[in-house]
Amino acid sequence: MRQFAGAFAGTIVGDGDVPIPSRLPREQLRGSIDSLKAVDDYLSYVSKTRKKITEQEWSNLVHWGGAYVGEVIRGASKRSLKWMTREAYLAKYPDMKKALPESLGTKAILVGPDGSFTLPLNKVMRFMEEGDIHSMSFYVHGEVEELGGGRRE
Repeated sequence: MRQFAGAFAGTIVGDGDVPIPSRLPREQLRGSIDSLKAVDDYLSYVSKTRKKITEQEWSNLVHWGGAYVGEVIRGASKRSLKWMTREAYLAKYPDMKKALPESLGTKAILVGPDGSFTLPLNKVMRFMEEGDIHSMSFYVHGEVEELGGGRRE
């Protein structure tokens, strides 16, 4: 997922790009919580053109943007968080199947040591579909607090 986050931030080249890449201020994306304001602004702009986004751009936006947001959470959390696929998570926690319907937004899950999880890919999708009520900045502040705020030592 770090590679996807890097593609979003422009530090590595991925397959294709996100929609309207000229509107994404990649120079501001350095993995900080503060950088999520730029992500919110970008998603807000792009969400207005949702019907013009190609399937590849949509997939990149959800995967890469969600990975970036997840990596910001990982970097800001005191807890050791790891990425898991939905399938791997459900193999370990089969009772959670109803909570994790199969979708693009649940393909990769950020998981705590106790099995708690968050869905940054899904959050990007919800922002695009429902608007800035799903702010990445607000989401990450809440997740970091719940998952144990502050940098890991």
